[in-house]
Amino acid sequence: MVEVVAVATRGVLVLAATVLLGVATDALSRRDEPGATPFAAATLTLAVGAAAVAALGRIGGPRSLSWALVASLLLVFVTCWLWFVASYTGQGGYSPMRMAKLLAVVPAVGVVTIAYLYLSGDPIPRQPTARGSFYVTFFFVPSMFVGALFLGSVLTLLRSGVRYASADLARSVALSVGALGGGLLPLVSVTLEARAGMNAAPGFAAATLVASAGFGLAVVRYDLFESLPIAEVLGRDRLVASMDDPVVVVDSDERVVDCNDAAAVALDVSGPAVVGQSVSSLLDVGVPVEEIETVEIDGEDGRRVYEASVADVSDDAGRVVGHGIVLRDVTDRQTRRQRLEVLNRVLRHNLRNDMTTVMGYADLIADDRGESDAFVERINETADELTALGDKAREIEGIMAASDDADAVTDLSRLVQYVASEARTEYPDADVTVDLGEGARVAAAEEVCWPVVWNLVENAVEHHDGAAPAVTIRTRTTDDDRAAVTVVDDGPGIPDTEREAILTGTERPLAHGSGLGLWAVKWGANRVGGEVAIENADPRGTRVTVRFPLANADAAPAADPVERA
Repeated sequence: MVEVVAVATRGVLVLAATVLLGVATDALSRRDEPGATPFAAATLTLAVGAAAVAALGRIGGPRSLSWALVASLLLVFVTCWLWFVASYTGQGGYSPMRMAKLLAVVPAVGVVTIAYLYLSGDPIPRQPTARGSFYVTFFFVPSMFVGALFLGSVLTLLRSGVRYASADLARSVALSVGALGGGLLPLVSVTLEARAGMNAAPGFAAATLVASAGFGLAVVRYDLFESLPIAEVLGRDRLVASMDDPVVVVDSDERVVDCNDAAAVALDVSGPAVVGQSVSSLLDVGVPVEEIETVEIDGEDGRRVYEASVADVSDDAGRVVGHGIVLRDVTDRQTRRQRLEVLNRVLRHNLRNDMTTVMGYADLIADDRGESDAFVERINETADELTALGDKAREIEGIMAASDDADAVTDLSRLVQYVASEARTEYPDADVTVDLGEGARVAAAEEVCWPVVWNLVENAVEHHDGAAPAVTIRTRTTDDDRAAVTVVDDGPGIPDTEREAILTGTERPLAHGSGLGLWAVKWGANRVGGEVAIENADPRGTRVTVRFPLANADAAPAADPVERA
């Protein structure tokens, strides 16, 4: 019976050593991944231990070389395991190399102590104090400390599996089972050998078999190094720390507990100095943290305006324990918006009023002096053009102010038909035709699509040099999930300078557009993620194509078309 147990034990040890060696080899092939090197070292250590015990047949007493070897290998395994958990989960707080150097002290001291015990020829005492201060200081206390760290590392790994999606709970459980099999069970077996004289080889074989099964599952079944929790852990922390936007973290009582470097610079404070300060006094706001919308901060370059985004900070049980406040500097954006609003007001209101006055006086001139009709007509034409320019500015303002509703849908075919009908009414001399492809619904609001298509048609008619402009509006769907609207005319074409300005998005003194119509097209297309292309038509004219993103097949468009302003 004893012989059968010995043979079975040796077979199990050889199997476990083989599996662990394969796991170590796979980990070494991925040594560039965080934690791969210490994991390979840990599994290789267990493989060496299993092979050694298989060759020896049993683990001797504390005076034997086999006991010293197995004890040393277990200490090295636990140390490598701690290094692996710290590198893999990102919970160590140190770089992998620094962590390795720090932990290397533990097995070094332990192995030296075990060597001393072996060379001294004295067995391990049943009571730690029996050997005196040397044994307690250099073996018992460090062993207890490393054991506590080992159990803590297993709990850390399991916690990462629960908390972080990239850790995968099943994988974390498999690793924990392997670690307990590799570190705890062999320790129990060796201790029983040392204190009770029991043969530890069968227990050691069972332990290494458990370790090989757990580690093998983690590598083969759960793709150990395919997704790493360290990226998720450090990504969150370091992303916040390196963000250009100020970030302030407060507890449930709205006291500051942390802030990143950007917040310290913007608020002209030091991070530790603000801890414990109320967020209302720090940010000079008089509302609860959940209601903070904007924050104004006086700095070296004047007062800056920040847009606040507040998010809950929850613990693992889902309880809200604080809030994170991200401040986005919108001073420049707000200033630009104010400038545009002022300029738009001047363009729409003041210019329109002045042009109305000009046209009124022009009519009076026409009534009093018939010979001035030509000048009056020119005055009226210019006034009409400036008034139209103001209307175009208002149209562009409507495009930029359109809703960002992600569910907005436009029936492009229906909209094109409405645009064509409107164009035929406004330009009775123009020949406006429609060539509709298959029905297309685009992921854009009609408030944007209407002025885009209308301006293409209007531009084609207004800038034509003939008495009867011919304009065709075509719709098509493309292979890359886009809907294309193409307006083709037989006019003189778009000047190269204006085409360059629109396509490059930059107006220069020698390359600028003559109006706002094509800018409305470009900005409208950009607003919804579209694209604009301008080509020459054959034999004459221009072909302008706007490509819109297609909406989902089950999305419903607005019930009624948007009226043209």
